[in-house]
Amino acid sequence: MDLDRQLYSWNKPCPMGCSYCFAKWPNYTGQPAIDYLWNCPSNSIIYPCCDSDMADGAEISERLLNIAKKSPRMYVSISVKRMPELDSLESLNTLNRYLKDTNKGFVKIGISLTTKYRLEEIEPGTDSFFQRKELFLELQRRGFETSIVLKPILPFIPDSEYFEIIEDFPSCSYFLLGDLYIQEETNFYNKYINGRYDLINKEISWLDSHPVWKCIDQAERIQHIARHIADLGKEPFNCDIDLIARIAEKDKEKRE
Repeated sequence: MDLDRQLYSWNKPCPMGCSYCFAKWPNYTGQPAIDYLWNCPSNSIIYPCCDSDMADGAEISERLLNIAKKSPRMYVSISVKRMPELDSLESLNTLNRYLKDTNKGFVKIGISLTTKYRLEEIEPGTDSFFQRKELFLELQRRGFETSIVLKPILPFIPDSEYFEIIEDFPSCSYFLLGDLYIQEETNFYNKYINGRYDLINKEISWLDSHPVWKCIDQAERIQHIARHIADLGKEPFNCDIDLIARIAEKDKEKRE
């Protein structure tokens, strides 16, 4: 299945303080606003620009529902670091039920986790590890497609901690892993990266402008974590589009 990524800005201020955030980088800002989305090309995946966008997004969910009603197929992929407001969750639930009942697609919500023990330090303003576990179970109870987003993999967090996170979510089938992107001369860079790790250039193919960002080469390490996931009978992914396609494929098999 060929899927097309549609990245939109919700134009809302972010209340979280993720120290590694790239959402305000010059090459990332400037994505089209969700207000300008009126129809959805077939097999599109709608993404918000920031993990906080759906925290208070009931109005956005209602807009997406109206778009879904005139679209042949549509997927919505969100990652979150804290519990959405109740009306936002209910609106997302309505959207997900409509997409599933009409066989047009689904809403997939990933719980983002970069560490288990240092969330207050690395991601101030976000939910605790326990709260994210509770949210994950609530999303599954409501019938959302779910995943755990181990993205970015932080070089100073040991593999053993990521293994703990994976094993703390026994009902999760899908895990998304990804790189840490670096902007030099930031507080995060100076505190955690500068002088400790070598940086490489990487072209970001999932942005239309294809910017080249700095990152740390952790390919072997990410493969090691992925093997641990597979050894537990789970499915690791490096690309969310591939993850969505896999869920859609299994969903189609169930219907047939």
